[in-house]
Amino acid sequence: MSYSFQVQTPLAKKPLHDGCFKGKQLKACVVAKPAENETNVKLGQMAIAVPFQGKGAGKKLLLKVELYLQKKGFKKIALSARGTAVFFYKN
Repeated sequence: MSYSFQVQTPLAKKPLHDGCFKGKQLKACVVAKPAENETNVKLGQMAIAVPFQGKGAGKKLLLKVELYLQKKGFKKIALSARGTAVFFYKN
């Protein structure tokens, strides 16, 4: 299974909307919002389509977003998640 990634908006003071696609079908998405401190960013609104949960789509997306944010000069990434989603981020 191959995935393509697409950045929806540039990251400056605006949020980054990013997704993981197979063809035209969205498999996973996340939003990165710059914090007041210009080296910090907060990730939230992560979602994985049910048929692709547990298959690595979210992990691939987070790794790609992390590399992108590092290249843009961000030093700290914070996660915003519901208590029920903590397991997802730890794995």
